[in-house]
Amino acid sequence: MTCCGEGDTSKGFKPTYNVKALTEKFYARHEILRPDPNYALNYKHYCEQIEKRQKYTPRTFYLTPRTENQVYGWLHHLAFKYDPGYEQLLFHLARQSDPDIKIQNQINLAVLRGLRR
Repeated sequence: MTCCGEGDTSKGFKPTYNVKALTEKFYARHEILRPDPNYALNYKHYCEQIEKRQKYTPRTFYLTPRTENQVYGWLHHLAFKYDPGYEQLLFHLARQSDPDIKIQNQINLAVLRGLRR
């Protein structure tokens, strides 16, 4: 397009990994990856990048869960092995500005301590 200028084709294949189609159509010709001998290296590189991105999860770059819903799937197998006093470090609780939240957090910590005994 004349309005957008010339695209830089010197670098070759540039897939966009962060964009996913709204609907993936099984019959769409442009969404099917067929290894073409002319683009074998690009195809291999693309597959490696997709595998790398699929393995890149919050567990790979966080030591502890960052949200409440991550706690259940992330640390459930360790729930009974925590030493007392580590709850505040491991479980990022909500701000305790509301009295109801303070009470709920105290109940949660008491339950966690009671389950370990």
